[in-house]
Amino acid sequence: SIDVSKKFTKEKIDFIDGILFSKNLGTIITGRLSDKKDLPVATFSNALDDWHYVHAEKITKKFDMYEEIAPIKDYFFRYNRGAFWVGKHVFVKGKIPFNKLTRFILEPLMQTRTLYRFLQAINISQGQFVQDLCLPEESGLKFLEYCEKNINVYPIWLCPGWAGDKKEKLSPGFITTKFAIDIGVWGKVYKTYEEFVKLNKEAETIVQKLHGRKVLYAHAYYEEKEFWKIYDKKWYNSLRKKYFAEKTFPNIYEKTRVKERYKVSFIKGLISVMLSPFKLPIS
Repeated sequence: SIDVSKKFTKEKIDFIDGILFSKNLGTIITGRLSDKKDLPVATFSNALDDWHYVHAEKITKKFDMYEEIAPIKDYFFRYNRGAFWVGKHVFVKGKIPFNKLTRFILEPLMQTRTLYRFLQAINISQGQFVQDLCLPEESGLKFLEYCEKNINVYPIWLCPGWAGDKKEKLSPGFITTKFAIDIGVWGKVYKTYEEFVKLNKEAETIVQKLHGRKVLYAHAYYEEKEFWKIYDKKWYNSLRKKYFAEKTFPNIYEKTRVKERYKVSFIKGLISVMLSPFKLPIS
């Protein structure tokens, strides 16, 4: 099991992440592999369990410091149900009350794999600001201030980690710092399509000015020249040539850039889920 402490600690830790629930409320969650038996046990895999972030917010509002035990499986997959907190937008969009009963009823749809596949199938992602931005620790706060002023999406996920590996030139952690912070900003933005694209491009520019990088699973709106100013094109093309990929696969810019406005189709999404509705849970 894992001893999960929602507090700062001077003890050696094995895991750490953070959640900002609002500008003035957040928590740092640290974990240590543990054999303790004398703490409350929190699980996040059962249909009646709270989603992890819901549980964390309740604890954060009630306690300044708190310790509990989570089984290893529950801790590793703690954000699976609800896809962090992105799943809540299904409730908001459908005008469904967001409580333990409704989360229980919709549980089969709220696994990350099923939820993301559904959201991709209906092409609703261009109404959501979904980005992971990797920033040097010294400029992380500046980007959070930008988010508060211009994006205003909460919760925000904070995931610290080492950076600067000289071999991983496409990695978001390939930045000039010893310590980086992945800032996950995922939520609905109420803007026109044109404003939405402008916001994403502006965020890309800000991250670059702050010497950070994006995680490339998310939408990218870079112009081609902008993209290759960030990534080493000569090095990348040498790899493509070495492994005979030049005429077989599109390059990384072509694969990640958004080429057009997507047409939203709820029917397409429903059909996709109905044809292959629910995957077996990880055991």
